[in-house]
Amino acid sequence: MSLINKERKKERKKTERVGLNFYLTNQEEDVELLDRIETLRHRDRWTFTRFMKEACLEYVNRHLPGNPALPLTHWTENEPLSPAAQEKLSPIQNSKQTPCPDHSGDRCRHCGGLGFVYEEAV
Repeated sequence: MSLINKERKKERKKTERVGLNFYLTNQEEDVELLDRIETLRHRDRWTFTRFMKEACLEYVNRHLPGNPALPLTHWTENEPLSPAAQEKLSPIQNSKQTPCPDHSGDRCRHCGGLGFVYEEAV
């Protein structure tokens, strides 16, 4: 064994590992999923670790940076709103906040958990 290989082996031992648990139920759909994963994994000669890393990387690459919509930080006092945003916000701007008459906590169907509703100003 060469000196370089010995150094690499020492470095590998120093590397910290993170253990994550992966649970499935014994319901038919989960068992079928696991069977499909095992079939593909063995066909490609992948370890379960490699499979999970590849699946996670694919998920992250597909979903980052997140919602492609305009970020909320776009609206500042120095920037005008778009005509579409002005049209959507105009009913709210011409309204006043009143306490929610039937407030029932965070999941209130009337106010969405805000504690107030908008009422048209007279």
